[in-house]
Amino acid sequence: MTKLRFRAKQGDTQAITALLKTAFPVQPIEITARLEDSYLVLHLETLDVLEQAPTLTFLEKWLLLLQPDGIDFVQVKAQIQGKTNLS
Repeated sequence: MTKLRFRAKQGDTQAITALLKTAFPVQPIEITARLEDSYLVLHLETLDVLEQAPTLTFLEKWLLLLQPDGIDFVQVKAQIQGKTNLS
């Protein structure tokens, strides 16, 4: 296991962001993450609209494989780069 993956498994949001950014099927993408207690908030920014079902399915499978410690809930926010409305 790489050091980055180990940190991500421990709930390190910077490590989660770095790994997720490389694994995400839509590129280019900007991802930020923050942890509030056991609540992970992911903010995704892309050039085009993300399809909701495939995006959430990918994130669910990816997080289940990673199994980060201390994260019980995930909220996903997405927006098109340069826009101010979140979806």
